[in-house]
Amino acid sequence: MKSSRDAIGTRIELEINGKKRIKEISGASGYCSHSSLIQTFGLGSANNVDRITIKWISGTVDELNNITVNQRLKLKEGQV
Repeated sequence: MKSSRDAIGTRIELEINGKKRIKEISGASGYCSHSSLIQTFGLGSANNVDRITIKWISGTVDELNNITVNQRLKLKEGQV
């Protein structure tokens, strides 16, 4: 693992039926606060995510393909 333990700055891209949804993990959103490290995506009526691309702050890129929805994934850099 080269990035920070909490993956701050990591970019997550989901591709569903040709459309992208993107989120970035941030450390805080206000004074004396901390943002959740869990990222939740609204997928509408989709049954599968075509591709998940994780762009770690270190420059490492991990990809997952054809992922079933309605689950929680715990990812580690380079172990996808």
